[in-house]
Amino acid sequence: MFDAHFHYPECAASGCADLAPGDVSGCSCAHSEHGWDIQKNFARLNPDLVLSFGVHPQNPVRDSLEFLESLLERGQADAVGEAGFDLFTDEFRRNEAAQAEVWNVQLELAEKYSKPLVVHCRRANFRLFADSARLSRLPSVVFHSFMGSPVEALSLRRRGVDAYFSFGKQLLNGNRNAAACVRTLPASVRDGRSFPDAEGRVRDGHVGDRACLPRRLGFEGKEREIRRIRLRGGGRLQKGICQAGRLTK
Repeated sequence: MFDAHFHYPECAASGCADLAPGDVSGCSCAHSEHGWDIQKNFARLNPDLVLSFGVHPQNPVRDSLEFLESLLERGQADAVGEAGFDLFTDEFRRNEAAQAEVWNVQLELAEKYSKPLVVHCRRANFRLFADSARLSRLPSVVFHSFMGSPVEALSLRRRGVDAYFSFGKQLLNGNRNAAACVRTLPASVRDGRSFPDAEGRVRDGHVGDRACLPRRLGFEGKEREIRRIRLRGGGRLQKGICQAGRLTK
């Protein structure tokens, strides 16, 4: 199973803080100043870690937007996000206006500072299509736990969005759209090459574990699709996104 990012601050709180230097390669997203400090310190020992900061749509408060821009101004954040929309429950839908407000600011900042955007989106793909012209101006757009169909994924790319898709626990949940995407989307939009650094070199953003590929969905032979994912050492990463294994390129 693989996903576009993980949350190291939550991993550390769950007992994964003992990973040795160099153990982790991937994109870690933080959503608070305290969480940013935790993952920044961890990145000093893991130079392949991609650092992102954003306002999550499940908690769409403006308080962290100024901090996000300060990180971008100083060149400390590699990406913006998670950002996006979550209309999965009645509670989240009541905050749609606030979600839209912080989404617009983060989209503007990603464009202003030419940063990839890590997207969280549930039952709101129409919002992404409405902003596809703006998304097409970003270096890349990385969809976490994508729930759309292959048609929707390819349609975003046809609109000029440099979109990449990951599926995470949607695969274990039996999501038919996620299964269809893995089977049919070109590997070029699933291989995690979506986080360019200041020199234009691309760093991998996925984390994952070969053992988590759900064979019940017919993914035998797909192990090579995660050849760019690396997690070495022990420990359990947050929310089952990755169970520790020894993965190599």
